[in-house]
Amino acid sequence: MATPNRAALLTKLHKVLKQHFKPLPNDTRPLMEQLLFAACLENTAYETAEAAYAHLREIYFDWNEVRVSTVLELTEILKLLPHASTAAANVKRILQDIFESTYSFDLEPLKKQNIGAGIQRLEKMQGTSPFIVSYVTQHALAGHSIPLDRAALALLRVSGVIDENEAASGKVTGLERTIPKNKGLEFGGLLHQAAAEFYVNAQAPDVKKTLLAVAPSLKDHWPKRSPKKDYELAEKAKEEAARKEAEEKEAARVEVARLEAQAKRDATIKAEQAKANKLARAEAAKKAAEVELHKPKTKPVPEKQKTKPHEPAPKEARGKESHGKESHGKDSHGKDSHGKESHGKESHGKESRKEAHGKEAHGKSDKRTPAKPAAASKSAGKSSSKPAPPKNKKTAPAAKKKSSTKQLTKRKPR
Repeated sequence: MATPNRAALLTKLHKVLKQHFKPLPNDTRPLMEQLLFAACLENTAYETAEAAYAHLREIYFDWNEVRVSTVLELTEILKLLPHASTAAANVKRILQDIFESTYSFDLEPLKKQNIGAGIQRLEKMQGTSPFIVSYVTQHALAGHSIPLDRAALALLRVSGVIDENEAASGKVTGLERTIPKNKGLEFGGLLHQAAAEFYVNAQAPDVKKTLLAVAPSLKDHWPKRSPKKDYELAEKAKEEAARKEAEEKEAARVEVARLEAQAKRDATIKAEQAKANKLARAEAAKKAAEVELHKPKTKPVPEKQKTKPHEPAPKEARGKESHGKESHGKDSHGKDSHGKESHGKESHGKESRKEAHGKEAHGKSDKRTPAKPAAASKSAGKSSSKPAPPKNKKTAPAAKKKSSTKQLTKRKPR
């Protein structure tokens, strides 16, 4: 509900606006053309909007040709408007929506419906803004709705009628209740004329007189910059922020793609290395199998034949071997010749030197068993690895006795 202060300010503003501006006639265009004209009229003076709209109708043959044109082409045609690109985009989108819904460019049947259904249809249409919907509701549907664009909201905020939050939201609470329906068309036209001039040039004389008459306190803090300039700077900042955000998103996307590609390459390299290692192991196993196949087979050595290298023979074996090989192990009396004589080695050496004495001794021995002095010397050589000392005549009988004893011990009984 509007406060008394707001209602008083709106009433005073209406009275002052009638002193500086003239009311405008009602728009009698078809409903669809009122939508297109309102798109050109937003934030623009009536004269400028009329000129831009007439130029659009003159350039194109019909509305379908306008619909299939590009926004850039329409912007060039509507360059008289302060925001030509926005108006061109809205015109194209409105025509496209109407054509897709009706396959024609006629919205007159909408007037036969009640105002609520008509307003709901206009709000759902692409390319329409709150200002366009309010303008068509007021002029075509005979409803009570005062159109407010960005310029009108800026003027109401400067004059103190609304605050910053209401200006940002685009809605003025209690405006339609303060301004009656029979005066709504007049107030909307007067307000739009003053707001359009203030939007482009804040220092315009008529606008400045009007606002100072409504709020004399504005003299000390009158805005130095027009609302259009503020809006352009704000839009530029938004575009810059949007551009930076898009660049950041693109950079993030590129980084994610790079990391995914790197991960894919690493996985491919790892798989190739694993495959190469597997092939190498298979090749090594194959070569080992071939070597094993061509390797000569050897018989296993029994455990009994396996002896350690340089292992001395057992004592019993050594005793038997020495007993079997040495011809002079024991004499007939059971005494060891080496143990009996301390000079056994000398006696053997003496025997080898005097062969003549050995022959004589063998001659005296038994004829059935001829003596073999060579065997005696051979056995003596085996018993000692050192060279035997020279023989003397005294040791000859001992050699004779040994040889005879040896012959007797080997004799078999009959």
